[in-house]
Amino acid sequence: MKNFIPPFLFASIIAVGIAMSSYFHLITIPVANWAFGYVGVFTLLVVFFYNQLSQSKNSKTFITQFLGSVAAKMFVTLIYLTIAFYTQKTWSMGEKTQLAITAFVAYIAFTLLLAKSKPTQES
Repeated sequence: MKNFIPPFLFASIIAVGIAMSSYFHLITIPVANWAFGYVGVFTLLVVFFYNQLSQSKNSKTFITQFLGSVAAKMFVTLIYLTIAFYTQKTWSMGEKTQLAITAFVAYIAFTLLLAKSKPTQES
């Protein structure tokens, strides 16, 4: 269970940031709802990849799995944002930008987390 603490910690920090942004009216409540959903879906994906990356045996497998995780995260982000923007046609461009920026910040944070998950190589 120790391997799953950092992804859930990052998700909690991002969720608190979204809640505070909504409280201070930096993002609207409907955008915050979609952002919470994005962080939830993304957390499940990152937990899977974090576990795989932290157990990689050498640098070559780590790089292969890391690049695969980046591609999967990009695809999930594309699908999620497409669904959000298609179903929320009444949103203004500002609200769409808020969700896109929130997704970008979460994407970068979780990518940094995965980059740090490389196990130490002992000789």
